[in-house]
Amino acid sequence: MACPPDIPQLTCQDRTRAFIRKALQKHLLEEEDPEDYMLVQIVSPKRRMKIPDRANIFYAMDPSGNYDLLLSKKTSAKGKKGEKGGLFTLFQGKKK
Repeated sequence: MACPPDIPQLTCQDRTRAFIRKALQKHLLEEEDPEDYMLVQIVSPKRRMKIPDRANIFYAMDPSGNYDLLLSKKTSAKGKKGEKGGLFTLFQGKKK
């Protein structure tokens, strides 16, 4: 399944922070700090898994789940909550 042109391509070389930066640029949010966002894999309708900030995304993903990724704003250290839910789905792929 090919990604639409506005969605960054995921490769086996990508690290979480760099991928988040590319996604923010693609969606014209370059002024946003990538450190304020997290990448989440939607494993199933009832389960989500945060991809670690410095991980190689390709290897950090749960292979038993869907390959859907969601970019979401982190909760700040001061206890203020960020955006509820995700900003947008970044990558959708079907399990083979």
